[in-house]
Amino acid sequence: MGMIEPKEAIDRILAGIERVVDPESASLSGDLLESWGWWSIFGCNIALRHLDQATMHRPMAILTNKATEIANVLGNWALRERAFTLENFRRQRIADLTGMQPDWFLDEEEIRTISGTMGRFPGFREVGWRILDAAHIFDAAN
Repeated sequence: MGMIEPKEAIDRILAGIERVVDPESASLSGDLLESWGWWSIFGCNIALRHLDQATMHRPMAILTNKATEIANVLGNWALRERAFTLENFRRQRIADLTGMQPDWFLDEEEIRTISGTMGRFPGFREVGWRILDAAHIFDAAN
């Protein structure tokens, strides 16, 4: 197969996750569904390391969202931790570029998930607190 350009690798991953548009109804085994979650994380890492500021944000947003969706379906805490951490890196890049911190909008379920991730992964606590400190909380019932 050989080496490919980072943009092409990300495009392949984005095309592949089309198989799991809705992870809850995907007809994939748990292991195969989880593998697409990790492919999403790998794609984020490629984007973060190899794409410029102008082109990295959209694929990273799509891929962190997909990894989070899959993690939630599977109850996979490690996948959640990676997705939150990479989304935090993406948002930090925006802040570095613009001088403005992007808003996080979280509901109660997301706060519980971030808190649970902080409890399971002590190395995530600093990132988790940063996310929670920057968050705008919205009530899904209203």
